[in-house]
Amino acid sequence: MKKKILSILLIGVLVMGLAGCGKKEEKNSSESSSKVNENLYPVYTGTLYNDAKWGYVNADGKLVIDLQYDFAYGFYDGLAAVVKDGKVGYINNKNEFVIEPKYEYASGYTYERSYRMNFSEGMACVSKAGTTQNVYIDKEGNELFGRTFYECHSFKNGIAKVMPAYGETIYIDTKGNEVEAPEEKKPEITLYQSYYESAYYKDNKPIFEDKNFDTKNEFNSFGYAVVGNETGTGLIDTNGDYVIEPGKYSKFIFDDENPDRIFAEVKKDDGTYIVLIDINGKEYMDVKYNTYYIYDDTYVFKKGKNYLITKKDGTKITEFSL
Repeated sequence: MKKKILSILLIGVLVMGLAGCGKKEEKNSSESSSKVNENLYPVYTGTLYNDAKWGYVNADGKLVIDLQYDFAYGFYDGLAAVVKDGKVGYINNKNEFVIEPKYEYASGYTYERSYRMNFSEGMACVSKAGTTQNVYIDKEGNELFGRTFYECHSFKNGIAKVMPAYGETIYIDTKGNEVEAPEEKKPEITLYQSYYESAYYKDNKPIFEDKNFDTKNEFNSFGYAVVGNETGTGLIDTNGDYVIEPGKYSKFIFDDENPDRIFAEVKKDDGTYIVLIDINGKEYMDVKYNTYYIYDDTYVFKKGKNYLITKKDGTKITEFSL
């Protein structure tokens, strides 16, 4: 279950970003080798980074690993990173430590830095205790490549981005050898912004000049951009047409690996909520949760002690209260 955890306070972990922050650690991913062998989902009670205690529930919403950890991540390659007494270790689905907690952990991690601790293609990137250096380990806890890094990221399709030293970025393969950077697809439409104006360009020519967009954002890799006018925030396609009209939602956040579903923010009198929608604005849940987590094949929504777990298509798996 490849967790990508974004929450409504911007928890730079997991995949956490609070509604209103829309943070994306990048989400790194890999192929089916990172599939979890058990459907266990991290849950917590209490206040994050304060007195929160984490455990795991199954697909029925039953607590199968008690609330005991300072922080808990999803299962990737059969192991989950957990924080105990301020150190990161890895457990299996029987709650047995396969790799003892000995790696550094910082609650201020960005989403990307936290996600790298999840195993991907049999490897995870961790911070060595008592140092500022990072190292890749395998599922037995063996250090790999015979070197450390200033920064490192999860492997995707056999390649990972690393920084051997501050300001130096390279890419390596699963043997630790330097390789060429993967080719990135350049957007057809770019956004030019200055202090006085902003405009969309295609083939070096301005486009959508007849559209009433007071605010503009870059087009994402799926071909959609968030724009705003006096009625609110909407979503447009590469023709400049609205796929979701402004007014109902205040923000749109995409899962990098699932273009068919969007996390939309809804402003209510008692705060900001999250609802899962498709590109046509169809809602797949009630508007009653304010935090969400992205995993490999599921989404987890939360408010207080109440949880909803869905498949990536929005189908409900379970709904429960701790």
